Amino acid sequence: MRTSWLPTFLFSSLLFLSATCSKEQAMTDANGTVKLFLCSRGCEQYLIATEKGELLFPEDIPVELKTDGTEVVFSGTVLTTKKQVNKPGPTDAPEPDFMAPILKLDKIEKR
Repeated sequence: MRTSWLPTFLFSSLLFLSATCSKEQAMTDANGTVKLFLCSRGCEQYLIATEKGELLFPEDIPVELKTDGTEVVFSGTVLTTKKQVNKPGPTDAPEPDFMAPILKLDKIEKR
């Protein structure tokens, strides 16, 4: 008796892909800390570190909260897309450091 391996392969591939595909994640009244990442002279990037240690790149953070170490409470959606976080290179030109998930903020305030 001969069985086809193709249906089994396709089904296994589908299960693997569905398990590894990330989805947008809603966050409500989550605690975090604003973190400053310098990418060169005059270039600043502000991320939010969650209580679980995940770094999120907010689309727009209010000027009054752009201080390293500011504790915040925020709500929003963590998107599946990521944004490049840079670091200063040897000539002070920004160089890629790591990618962080984009956070679409609905609300953010100082804790």
